[in-house]
Amino acid sequence: MRTLHITSSAYLNLNEYSKAINYNLRALALAERIDDKIGIFNASSILIFQYGSTENHRQAFEHIQRSLSVMNDCPLNEIQFARHYTVIALAFDAAGLYHTAIDYQKEALRRAIAIKHAQHTSIDYARLGLMYGKSGDFDEAHRNLDLAYNVAQSDSDETQRKDMMGFAMLQTGHLFREQGDFHPSHSQLRPVYRYQ
Repeated sequence: MRTLHITSSAYLNLNEYSKAINYNLRALALAERIDDKIGIFNASSILIFQYGSTENHRQAFEHIQRSLSVMNDCPLNEIQFARHYTVIALAFDAAGLYHTAIDYQKEALRRAIAIKHAQHTSIDYARLGLMYGKSGDFDEAHRNLDLAYNVAQSDSDETQRKDMMGFAMLQTGHLFREQGDFHPSHSQLRPVYRYQ
């Protein structure tokens, strides 16, 4: 089961989605046969991403349901929970269901904040900001992107801090482009919100 799962990941890295999905479906079938809950969860979680990436939203949603049905039976830590909620949020975002995506991303963010994980918190704020932007709530989008930047600034690792700050600024640029604002003022680019 694990070999099939790893092979699926290798094909995904090569952008061979059909093969990646096929191997992961085989891993899932084997996990279900031996009633390995963590195997079911892992395979389903990756299938959400794989099907979402190929815009097969119906299949992605089926695997969301499957993963959630076993999630509470798995020995997951808060980071694993947070990552999975983000995977689900991205699947709903890809399907254009922005309000549902926002709800799941908020749960991922809540868990990242609770364990004081700066990297996940910053990235989750940035993703949430983009989702708000797609939903048309640009004020909330900018507020979350500013929070992403501010959290990034708090990271003690210089390389990681710069990467996260750059990611937040890049997403802010995408948001301005989405708004059709190609000449934002300097004050619009300077984050003003505080991390809480």
